Amino acid sequence: MTGPDRCASDHRTHPRRSPSPGGGGGGLSGVLRRVLTVVGIVAVALLGTALPASAHAVLERSDPVGGAALDQAPARVTLTFSEAVSVKSDAIRVLDATGARADDGEAKNGSSASEVTIALRSGLGTGTYVVSWRVVSADSHPVGGAFAFGIGGPPDAGAAAALPSGGGGSRAVGVALGAARLVTFAGAALLIGATFFLTVLWPAGARRRGPVRLIAAGWLLSLFGAIGMLLLQGPYSSGEGITSVLDADQIAVTLEDRYGQLLAIRMLALLLAVPLLRRVRQPAGEGGGEGGGAGHQPTGPGRRGLVELAGLGLVLATTMAMIGHASAGGLVWLATASMTLHTTAMAIWLGGLCVLGLSLLGRPRPRHTGTGTGGAEGSPRGPGSFASPADPAAVSSGRGTGAVAGTSASAEAVSAAGSMELPGLNKLYGLDGLGDGEPVEAGWADEMARVLPRWSRTAMVAVAVIVLTGIFQTLREIGAFGALFGTTYGRLLLYKLWFVLGALGLGLLAQRWVHRHFPAGSEQPASEQPPSSQAAPNQTAPNQAVTSLAIAGLRRGVIFEMIVGVAVLTVTAILVNTIPGRESYAPPFSRTAIAGPMTVDVEIAPTRTGLETIRIHTYDPQGRPQRLVEAKGELSLPAAGVGPLDVPLVRVADGQAVAEGVGVPLPGQWQLRLYLRVNDFDQYVTTVFYRVR
Repeated sequence: MTGPDRCASDHRTHPRRSPSPGGGGGGLSGVLRRVLTVVGIVAVALLGTALPASAHAVLERSDPVGGAALDQAPARVTLTFSEAVSVKSDAIRVLDATGARADDGEAKNGSSASEVTIALRSGLGTGTYVVSWRVVSADSHPVGGAFAFGIGGPPDAGAAAALPSGGGGSRAVGVALGAARLVTFAGAALLIGATFFLTVLWPAGARRRGPVRLIAAGWLLSLFGAIGMLLLQGPYSSGEGITSVLDADQIAVTLEDRYGQLLAIRMLALLLAVPLLRRVRQPAGEGGGEGGGAGHQPTGPGRRGLVELAGLGLVLATTMAMIGHASAGGLVWLATASMTLHTTAMAIWLGGLCVLGLSLLGRPRPRHTGTGTGGAEGSPRGPGSFASPADPAAVSSGRGTGAVAGTSASAEAVSAAGSMELPGLNKLYGLDGLGDGEPVEAGWADEMARVLPRWSRTAMVAVAVIVLTGIFQTLREIGAFGALFGTTYGRLLLYKLWFVLGALGLGLLAQRWVHRHFPAGSEQPASEQPPSSQAAPNQTAPNQAVTSLAIAGLRRGVIFEMIVGVAVLTVTAILVNTIPGRESYAPPFSRTAIAGPMTVDVEIAPTRTGLETIRIHTYDPQGRPQRLVEAKGELSLPAAGVGPLDVPLVRVADGQAVAEGVGVPLPGQWQLRLYLRVNDFDQYVTTVFYRVR
């Protein structure tokens, strides 16, 4: 069966389904709704596992130091951090053993932005005092902690532990802020990516409601996400609950900070983009359809408008980069530029996928030839149709029903070239059985021939930029290879890496699909190409192997890639709220030392500020456990003048002693000196050094 007879038979056997009002098939829309619902549930579940607060600035020294025993009361308490911090009046609280305030209630920056100080009340008596602090680091995240000092003697550890510290925070606020960041990332992806796609890759698509609605959705999500982040930052930094989200004082304090000012700039850029984005929308074609007619050429925002849109998109991406880890640490300018490129490339990739999957590939329309008077059984031209199947011009150019006979042979030739032994993925993308299904409308095939090769190249460049900038950010934020597996931040980065590699694999298969169906030189309309009968014997006629089943395969692959992209965005939103590996990585310390005739194994964990556990194992020259009569230890930090602090070692077995809950208030190179007595006359001393983060 050839020519019109075959088409008529196919039409009777496979009745055409009307496109949905949104431009996509009804089945596709239902599948997408279910997929996006599942992805949303997974995203919320992942966000719920994120910690509500993460420390990024580090307390380097304090005056007085933690654990100090002072002869008289100090006039003030001063804290010095590793980077500039923002403070409120209650950023530091000094409490006595009863929980009463011992300070004047006015914390402020000292001689530099990284120093915070608060004056103490006069006439403080002897006893234990706890310093509780909570400040906001340069990357907008709160950091808190506490330590104790004593007047007239060492601090009482039990009394200090019973008092509140400044490191807490509302989990609900932390999760809500993570969700707001995810909404912001999704909005930026839709806004930047869809706008780029419709102004650079597919201007004709701006005549359709579906793609333009993606831009509008991205704008709304970006605005709502920015508003949510602005409202939530106040209670997030102060440690208060979700009920204080509309506190005017909290909002005012946030707007005075760099974080709030960057959000204000972002919202202003979004408002300025409205008239430019309205110009992206093209007039519909004749008859009011979305496809546009021949008499309506895209006008677009113009060259100047494109430059302005690019500038506003750059502002959006830069403000996102400056509210995060890139704004703190070393090489801030390079890290910010890298993160801006990373964000922009991710937006172009994900936003373009949404346009591609929900609009361009959303309406498979097979070619049909009408039968009977007036073509009663032919396919009517619905909104957005490219060309009528029975269009004489299409038939004469080899794009109509007359081209169907050669489809199977040409598809077989394309399928045989460069086949890959990946049956599952080939089936996913419809690379097996390339000639199966009905050829789609010629106009639609021409549209894809113009757009898909451009998108394929753009997507691969975008993913390459994502990978390269991601490598730089990983090296900067991890600090040590062990942090990839030994910290939450590192493990999240590995998850993100796997998702990106999965997206890269799907993208390579999609690019292979494009090369098979639209070989080089097929980006011009079929009417401008030579008929298939005049093509070289070994050359596939462009656009003829594009069948409904082939498009369905590509659409499935794009949807899977979109799901992977949402997973990448979700992990990224959690990463922004997680302590970088370079700061949180605290591997256990292990060292062997010599103390007289004995060998001493020292183990310390974790090697970060706070409470540590110190274990020692002693052996005699024959390698047997050496029984100790007494074991003592002292900790000191010579660079900061801290110590010596007593280490309460307790003998638990022959040759073993343990000290638990040893307070280490500051990072740096600490010195542990051990005094080991083996009998009434012999005592040996050894010293080890280890770094506290």
